[in-house]
Amino acid sequence: MDQSQISAETLELLCRITGQELQQDELNPLLVFLAALVTVLLGVMLVDRAIADAEKQELQQTLSSFLTLDDQTHELTQQLIAGVQRHQIYIIPNELLKLTMLLSKSEKVLLIGLGYKMAAADGEVDLRESMYLQAIASRLSLSTSEVAVLANGYSLEPDDLEALNTIKDLLVPEQFQLPLLVDIAKQFSTSLSVSSQT
Repeated sequence: MDQSQISAETLELLCRITGQELQQDELNPLLVFLAALVTVLLGVMLVDRAIADAEKQELQQTLSSFLTLDDQTHELTQQLIAGVQRHQIYIIPNELLKLTMLLSKSEKVLLIGLGYKMAAADGEVDLRESMYLQAIASRLSLSTSEVAVLANGYSLEPDDLEALNTIKDLLVPEQFQLPLLVDIAKQFSTSLSVSSQT
């Protein structure tokens, strides 16, 4: 994602969410991905109207990688969480699309995959959580077979092998420009591999 391609609409949305007058030069691809991630994770948590302690822990754990970067990112993350909840960005598809339009396919896969990981944090994926993530994945142009891989982990029937291999290929480090996303994708890929063996 090229910083210069971040649209004025995306800038305006991020200003509204954070409550800050951000400038174009303050935006970066990591902030945009983080805003999309917070939106999806909060949407998963809130869509079934039952926030489990396990989901709160998963949110903290997922975002902890971003919170260690610097004080400004930590503060912006807290503002993103508060703003996404206040403005209910997670239920406005066009707003989420503004945050995801410049994401690569690998970043979109990681985003939805982390959403499914959040949904499963309390032991089961609620139907509303699954439908929410499927709707977002559809808007992000992910195929139903790719979404099935993310929803079910790597424990799929052989006829889904092509989608499984596609997801594996999309999560390799070379697919990500941001070093932090490389690490998160590795952790996510490992967690999928472990969950498929249980």
